[in-house]
Amino acid sequence: MGLSAQSNKDEFAKGFLYLFRWIFGKDFDFTKFDFNHDVDFVDEQLAPILNANSTELQDFKNAGGKIIMLHGTADPIIPYTDSLQYYERVIQAQNGLENTQTFFRYFIIPGLAHVFDGPGVQDIGIRFRATPKDREHDALTALSSWVEEGIAPERLLPVAFKNGSLLNGFLLDEYEHERPVYTYPNQAVYESGDPNNPEKYRKVKLIFWKFSKTCSRVPGLMLQLS
Repeated sequence: MGLSAQSNKDEFAKGFLYLFRWIFGKDFDFTKFDFNHDVDFVDEQLAPILNANSTELQDFKNAGGKIIMLHGTADPIIPYTDSLQYYERVIQAQNGLENTQTFFRYFIIPGLAHVFDGPGVQDIGIRFRATPKDREHDALTALSSWVEEGIAPERLLPVAFKNGSLLNGFLLDEYEHERPVYTYPNQAVYESGDPNNPEKYRKVKLIFWKFSKTCSRVPGLMLQLS
């Protein structure tokens, strides 16, 4: 599911919009899709089965569960603002950011596409050969360290492969550069020097925006890398 496939409208419609075929049939013509009516109809049919947007996480929290949620700003399939909205709703349900971050942390990854690849960085958890397997470069290791050792993640280091190529991620032993990202609502802000050196960035707290409390419908499958 590389960026080239995600950005090709014909291949995208054939390969990734299968949810609509479940409702309208295998021969559904996507050029006749009516956004004013069809989205609500599909949501009505599939939301009870597929949506993963409940903020009722207290039982999971009480059982000692941990969540690391990642979302790339270059995701052409699910806008990162959807997971941002969901996280803001969880913060409300947990009565504040501090309570939420005891078990649930969210990272917005600039330039990452859907799960992997992208124009900025290409990996933070798929375990390509070129990606280090420590808790800052690998989201699964970060989650394991949090659950098993009590080390909550504060910073992750997504990597870019040589020439931005996924093939180089598979074939080479080293990545080209890395970029720091911090737990929401913190962002990495470049100061000076080598932009490929993560130590040349500082952590700054930035609130993107506040969502309306009445807005509650968010597409599911947001926790795919947790």
